[in-house]
Amino acid sequence: MRPDWCAVHPIPVGGAWRWTLGPLTLYAENRPSEWRLTWKADRDPTLEGGTHGAIDPATIPTEAQAARFTSHHDEVALQLVPALADRPVVIRPDTAFWLLGGERVDLFASTPVWIGVRAGESGRALNELPSFRPSDTWFGPNTREGELAYSSKTRARLDREPRVHPFRAATRITVINHDADPLRIERVKVPVPNLALYLDQDGTFWTSPISLERTEGGAVGRLQVLDGPPAEAAGATLVAPARQVWREVHGLTRALGALLS
Repeated sequence: MRPDWCAVHPIPVGGAWRWTLGPLTLYAENRPSEWRLTWKADRDPTLEGGTHGAIDPATIPTEAQAARFTSHHDEVALQLVPALADRPVVIRPDTAFWLLGGERVDLFASTPVWIGVRAGESGRALNELPSFRPSDTWFGPNTREGELAYSSKTRARLDREPRVHPFRAATRITVINHDADPLRIERVKVPVPNLALYLDQDGTFWTSPISLERTEGGAVGRLQVLDGPPAEAAGATLVAPARQVWREVHGLTRALGALLS
């Protein structure tokens, strides 16, 4: 069952609505032939507020960020839809560790959910905002090789989190070391744009699970995006497809450092 903030919210012309979505507070004002969105983000990623309701447009803060969206006709409803981040996210375990040769381990991490805003009748996209925007980071062996990513503020765990933040999505990362030598795991790049988003029966968001393999010889890594929700979320329903289609050829890389460090 989807959270109630994902429902279609009727907002007549002249009306306004406010959502608190964890660290994000979003306001929508319906003006003639125009939607005006205003938002502000708290720096505390642990905030969990999930309230919403109609408000007086005069109470919308003027110092927050805002954007206007015009149309040739009036629409009287908005819908929020969950999505995943638009870049890879780099996660770290609590403490760097070594995975022995011939062994495998499951890591569990979570990343912020993005919030898409759509006109409720036509379904047209207006905007998309992170419930919490992670800091930028560069992932790669040097400044010329690699890509821009987000840096997660939460740590990867060796056991499943007892409770996932309501505006974060959990990912299971399986690391397999086929080489005889130990593999040091300090940072892992999660290809979030290539993952689908699911919602389980408890209202927890999950992503497609991923598998990262170090081949025998140690120089090459293979990253696979697995189909469907993880076993930990059996019965979860698809909420949003991946932003980018994953192709198996993308999972092969000559440098293991392009996947983890």
